[in-house]
Amino acid sequence: MNKQEFIKLLTESLSGRVPRRVVREKVDYYRNYIAGEERKGRSADEILEEIGPPELIAHTIIDAYEAVNGVYEESPEAAAEQERESAYQSYEEGESAYGSTSGQESRGGFGSGSGSGFFFNSSSTGCLIALVLVVILAVFVISTVARIFAAYPVLIAILVVWYLVRKNRNSRW
Repeated sequence: MNKQEFIKLLTESLSGRVPRRVVREKVDYYRNYIAGEERKGRSADEILEEIGPPELIAHTIIDAYEAVNGVYEESPEAAAEQERESAYQSYEEGESAYGSTSGQESRGGFGSGSGSGFFFNSSSTGCLIALVLVVILAVFVISTVARIFAAYPVLIAILVVWYLVRKNRNSRW
């Protein structure tokens, strides 16, 4: 079994049994792990033998998911989306109705096409956390500036006078 077959079997074994987000996370994890080990000089066969069969890994992931969240029931809309995503994934991996699209290995992310790229998985939760942090930072900065001006009301008057003097110097009468 090669890397692509491993990833395909893992994806197929997980699809419909856990949410698509979990499938993507786990497949990305194993894809990154294999690429990282290959960069260390290990062969794909050696790595895949160490990892074990993708069906067993999928069972473990499904059991862990169900232990925490209960049995996953996929809606018909989610199943249709999964089909579209699966077709897109096949295209990304160089497979299409016309055969191999490039003759190269799957890129899997940003990189040179050798499978050694890194993955950027943005999620709505990550974006929400970033937004909250930006808002907290903005509130902190504004409140700090407001406290400085409240503590030193003379500073406000000095700044206003300085601005007006500077403005009048630049204007021509």
